[in-house]
Amino acid sequence: METAKSNYVCNIINQKPFDDTSFRPGDSFDIKWTIVNTGTQRWEDETYLEYQSGPQMTEETQIKLPRLKPNQQYDVVLDAIAPSEVGLQIMVWAVYGPGAVEDSLYWMCYPYVRIIVE
Repeated sequence: METAKSNYVCNIINQKPFDDTSFRPGDSFDIKWTIVNTGTQRWEDETYLEYQSGPQMTEETQIKLPRLKPNQQYDVVLDAIAPSEVGLQIMVWAVYGPGAVEDSLYWMCYPYVRIIVE
C-alpha cells in the first residue's frame, strides 16, 4: 500500500547549533535552520516560522517564509543568547501556513534548539 504524501509539510536540515552544544549563561550564538518544502504543493503567501515554547533565546518571534516549491529550501539564521538558567534548554518553533491555527493541516514542522547551559 502506498502512502499519500502530504500537501504541506517540511523538514529541517543542517541545524546549528547541534543538539546538546554547551554554552555559558548569556553567550551569544547563531541559530541556523535549512527548511525544506517536502510536501507536494507550493507554499502560500502567508507561511511563517514562529516561536512556540521554551526559553526565548531570540528577539525575533515570527519570520515570513518565501513561497517555496516542493523540494526547495530556505536558510533561516537568527541571533540568539543562551538563557541564564543552567541545564538543558529547548526552544521550539513551528512552520505554519494560512488557515485556522487549530487546523493541524497547516502545522508543517517544528524546528527547535536544544542546548546545555553550564
